[in-house]
Amino acid sequence: CIIHTNPVQCNGNNRCACIVDYDENGISKYITNLLVQGCYINVIGSDWDYRTNYMSFSKIENLYVYNNFITNEAYQAGTAGEGLMIYYALGEIVLKGNTFKYATHNKLVSLTNQTNGASLVEFSDNVVMGREDYKTAGIVFQKESETCAVKINGNRFYNVTGDTISLGSGTNSNCNVEIKYNYFDYSFAFYMPAKTNMTTFDNNCYRKTIKNGSMGGTDTTTYANLGEYLTAYSTFLGKTVSAIDGEVETPISTEPEIIPTTVYVDPNAIEDTTHFKTLYDAYQAVEVNGTIIMSAGTYAENITWNKNVTVVGPNKDILATG
Repeated sequence: CIIHTNPVQCNGNNRCACIVDYDENGISKYITNLLVQGCYINVIGSDWDYRTNYMSFSKIENLYVYNNFITNEAYQAGTAGEGLMIYYALGEIVLKGNTFKYATHNKLVSLTNQTNGASLVEFSDNVVMGREDYKTAGIVFQKESETCAVKINGNRFYNVTGDTISLGSGTNSNCNVEIKYNYFDYSFAFYMPAKTNMTTFDNNCYRKTIKNGSMGGTDTTTYANLGEYLTAYSTFLGKTVSAIDGEVETPISTEPEIIPTTVYVDPNAIEDTTHFKTLYDAYQAVEVNGTIIMSAGTYAENITWNKNVTVVGPNKDILATG
């Protein structure tokens, strides 16, 4: 099947998506046992206010997303939305064998802002190809309970900035998380904020230095490059795993990476490595314990804070009285 959004149809509806749980009257439905398999799903963003998802659900129990090709195009940086957005998850949520070709600075998967009653959350054997200039973000799993199993295995990530993997607010510290046989390309540094005591890392390939303050890197076995990783994972599975079309390993740079300690936010900024139009982009770029200096303005954003930063406004030296 081929499914795609039209940007004109998304205007005025900031939860526009290819697959949604709304009926023709705009009423959300409780969906169970949904399989999305073998589809080409194309999401087109229209502008910052009307970002689009490839799937969006208020409440779903047992979702299986297998072997799809999912693209998320945008007319400008930041116009394509949260990817898969689930507000209330139950049962099993499994994304496996998909290819994501993404042009968005928002999250690939966002689960969940409300209640997470899932028993299994799995993101396995997917290939994620983001765009560095559009700051593709990673996967966010929130509010996992102690009885929820989280499996993030066999994926290959390219051009994923910010939090590669985030176990967001409300995750139980004893939730069992398994992160094995993933390839993290040199195009970004792996970052996962510490949220659980029960995370197991092994057989991952980190081609770039892991960011300060991140979990990860405790693997007993790691791999130096894509070729070594594919050979090892093929042996583990007992079948051949190969790179797909367009999947190219980023050469290792001899230049040291400089992560800014101070960044600036202004709605009218000409963007570069330290100047941004949104607080979200500034937060993703700045070093842990760094400083974000903001110009006056209204910033309607939803940000998960997973590292310590100082945010300074234009009136920081004015004493408030009343």
